[in-house]
Amino acid sequence: MGLLAIVTSCSDDGAFIDQVNENDQVLENRDIMVDRPFKGEYKTFPKIKYFTPAGPVVEINAEGNATHLGKSTWYGLQLAKFTGEIVGYNFVFKAANGDRFWGTYDGEGFQEFPPYGLIEFDGYIYVEDGDGRFTGAKGTIHYYGEATLDEGILIFDYGTLTY
Repeated sequence: MGLLAIVTSCSDDGAFIDQVNENDQVLENRDIMVDRPFKGEYKTFPKIKYFTPAGPVVEINAEGNATHLGKSTWYGLQLAKFTGEIVGYNFVFKAANGDRFWGTYDGEGFQEFPPYGLIEFDGYIYVEDGDGRFTGAKGTIHYYGEATLDEGILIFDYGTLTY
């Protein structure tokens, strides 16, 4: 048996370079940030970490589903002031594949009496960055919900996530 080799040469190196440049442009266009609507619903598990003179610092772990994340988790740390103001120190969303985005949040809480009964709340989260597919993410998303000291519901009903 013999081996047959066919060798060809490119007569127009310029066409090849043009194709490489076009492919590079396609790859660069994938890096364009796109505004995406965001909604989600999470079951929360709040826990008072400690008290300050202004109010309790609350750690919130949550699990649920959201657009662009699927089944995911949310973690937040906040100061729940006795005045009703919520000062969110920070939050992080984590998708099932490990990609995350994070930022800060604020809002207001409305508490039934006696103290530490049902608390209703609403406010906004401000997305500041992320990793994985959310690298460079930005956005503002409205949230609301209710919780006791044992569990609650956290709903993200409108907003935009840009990544």
